Amino acid sequence: MMRWFFAVLVLANLGLWMWASWYKESAVGEAEAPRPQVHAEQMKLLTEPGVKLKPRPKPPEPNAEVAVVAPRHCYRTGPFAELDAAIAAGKRLEARGIGYMRQEETRPAVTGYRVFLPPFPSREAAERKRKELVRLGFQDQALTQEGGRYAISLGLYSIEANAIAHQQRLAAKGVAAKLEPIRQARTAYWLELSGENLFEALKDFDWGAAGVSLSELACPASPSPPTPAAPAAPPGEDADARGR
Repeated sequence: MMRWFFAVLVLANLGLWMWASWYKESAVGEAEAPRPQVHAEQMKLLTEPGVKLKPRPKPPEPNAEVAVVAPRHCYRTGPFAELDAAIAAGKRLEARGIGYMRQEETRPAVTGYRVFLPPFPSREAAERKRKELVRLGFQDQALTQEGGRYAISLGLYSIEANAIAHQQRLAAKGVAAKLEPIRQARTAYWLELSGENLFEALKDFDWGAAGVSLSELACPASPSPPTPAAPAAPPGEDADARGR
């Protein structure tokens, strides 16, 4: 019995020695694994002056759909010589569910034509020419002043062809008259529309004024919507500010 007891005691001591040697060495080895180097000179406190929090970029949403912008079609109709006609046409467009914007522009327009003889050196010379015109059968004429000198007006016409015909009658009698358009500032009104295939939709539309037509034009550029700012990261969550 003593031999068995002594053998068991030896085996127990041997097992205890083996456990103490191998387990402790392994635990110490794991505990003493090298730690990453810390650069203290790069670390900054959040409360240190000059430190700014940097917002983390917002990741794109999964399966985000890209908005498809349909092409725009813009049109212009006019010119309307009278504001009332432009307003009436606009109301008829609204009745068809077509929106519009009214624009106006002022520019020189030919309002008539005049036939005349240019200024003479003196009033006496102009009067002598008038008497000659009367003898030739041209009674419809009058003296006019242009720049302090006297000219002779031979008629005002609203239609160019009539003015040219009178000029030719004068030329047949040896009178070299001049023809000149009369220009005055006139305001024209336009309606700007947008929609799909308005040429077809408005082919039977009554604009209520002569000389009005519909044409396509380039659409004005739409302003881009502002890009929303990314939300700022809460204090203490910025890795750069913590010096990591």
